[in-house]
Amino acid sequence: MKILALALGSLLLGSVAQAAWVVKTEGLACTEDYNPWGHGSYCPCPEGTAYNKKIGECLAGAPYPILVSGVLHSKDAVEKGVSLETQYGTFELIVKLSELEKLQRADGLYFEADGEFILMPTDEAQARPTIIVESLAWLE
Repeated sequence: MKILALALGSLLLGSVAQAAWVVKTEGLACTEDYNPWGHGSYCPCPEGTAYNKKIGECLAGAPYPILVSGVLHSKDAVEKGVSLETQYGTFELIVKLSELEKLQRADGLYFEADGEFILMPTDEAQARPTIIVESLAWLE
């Protein structure tokens, strides 16, 4: 079941206990290949966590299905990544490397992102809401 837009606001403002979060690990012995997201295909993770090859990190908890729409910010996608500004806040988007260059041309357009919600750590106190994108569709 997808998070509906109305329920998303309460999820972000309320408890995020249902979201998966990145567990910081040092010196993982990952495979040296690069998958479509630019990370190794496998890394051993600490007990109670699982490696997510799309973000190249170990996750605790389970990613939460999400479907949101908003304005895509992708002007400097290759250097800075892609984000989606919604009425509930801005989400960083994790997409395949091959999509980044194409998405630069879509800056400012209205898109719908379908994927998995996780919390990415930052240097600040609050985690960054992130969507591991399964599909990204342009909305007219």
